[in-house]
Amino acid sequence: MYCCPTCQKAGITELQKRWASRADPATCRFCGRLSYTLASQTSAIVWWGILLLVIGGMASAALGSYEPLLASACVAIAYNVWAWRRAELFPISAESAKAAATVETGLAVGVLAYFLSVFN
Repeated sequence: MYCCPTCQKAGITELQKRWASRADPATCRFCGRLSYTLASQTSAIVWWGILLLVIGGMASAALGSYEPLLASACVAIAYNVWAWRRAELFPISAESAKAAATVETGLAVGVLAYFLSVFN
């Protein structure tokens, strides 16, 4: 459980924290307030994990052994756990979360319409 940035009680689960965004924030079970992690934090955690796996895969291919890939997978998992524990939650109002969800939905529809028009 992680501390809510509003009430400072451990009311947010690990999965809520990992999936919390401006459009879909985590809800504290004690105070009911919303919070999210920055998109830049989430992206950095994902991309550093991928980079570690790619480096391990390249080392495995170069050496003809699976050990570097296995080692890099262990490091990537350890980094992921450490980075998510370190990631900060920020409070957000319900109105801002609703506006972000509307923008996210509109963007998804726009991208889908673009790809449908390009590939048809």
